[in-house]
Amino acid sequence: MREVTADSPGYSHLVGIVNGRGLLPDDDRLLLSELGNRVEIRLASVSDWITQTPREIADPDRSRKSHPAVAKLRTEKALSSITPTTVRARAFRLLNALALEAKARGIDVSAVAIDHHGYRQAFDGYHGHLVFDFDEVRCVVSISQRTDHVPHVPTRAEEERQRRGYGYIPSHDYVKTERLTIHTNDDGRYSSRKHWSDTKSLALEYRLHDVLSSLFVRNEREKDRIERERLEAIERRKREERATARATEAYYEQRRVDALLTDFSRYVRRNELSEFVDEVERRAHDLDGADRAAADEWVEWCRAYVSTLDPFSRIAMPDTKPPSYTDLTEFKKTLGYHGHF
Repeated sequence: MREVTADSPGYSHLVGIVNGRGLLPDDDRLLLSELGNRVEIRLASVSDWITQTPREIADPDRSRKSHPAVAKLRTEKALSSITPTTVRARAFRLLNALALEAKARGIDVSAVAIDHHGYRQAFDGYHGHLVFDFDEVRCVVSISQRTDHVPHVPTRAEEERQRRGYGYIPSHDYVKTERLTIHTNDDGRYSSRKHWSDTKSLALEYRLHDVLSSLFVRNEREKDRIERERLEAIERRKREERATARATEAYYEQRRVDALLTDFSRYVRRNELSEFVDEVERRAHDLDGADRAAADEWVEWCRAYVSTLDPFSRIAMPDTKPPSYTDLTEFKKTLGYHGHF
């Protein structure tokens, strides 16, 4: 396992050179797996690649069985833009090697169907030729022909049109080469487009291990994400449950305090009012006639009211209705639980 930094060597390129030049004994190979900011390089025997060797894939004269998905692409002339026919045949061989190897490893491979616009759109706008169905992701693989950017040589007709003032002569032309590029993408949460191309030192036949390995890495990465998010969801739920339990207990505790303070306030109020009514009654004794009668009536009503302020009418835990969502939210904030869990 190696950490990848800005100063790290091109591990993928180095692995490709080692495999392409056959620098390992017993036809062993190096397999490269990219894991975020790390790469894993391991030694693998040829048995890890079950179907064909790079030399067999590159041999145009070798008879080989076509994967049904690739056979469908051939029938539909899917690679008709790749010319000449020898380059197109090699492109089919590369796709076929990937499809057969995936099948040998238990992965379903299908051809991308043509949509009503005439494009081979696999999913979410990703165009391609083959779809590899893994446990958690679908990976799309396509192949294209490289072009060279060469200076344009004007024709006599172009020069004449330009001389007349209404012709445009391009500065460069795009010329097809025999080099090919394999592109991959997936429908995972963190999908990314990646490609491998023929180089002067290494043909694509020697990079197919890397291509297929990257598809498996995408599936494992998606598995890890799903498992990580599942565990995070469980932890969030536990934190939410703990927060709800604490907020619920705080709610009931506050209601008990409120009930106590209400009873205490009623007790204090009753005593103070009783003293006040006693004073009113004492002063009423000095009155005569209609004034005394009115005062007695008022004192009687006051004593009746004060008697209703009995804090000891029920000595027990208060009856409290269950907290509402708003109540719990308020108490969670009071306890320091803010935002998402």
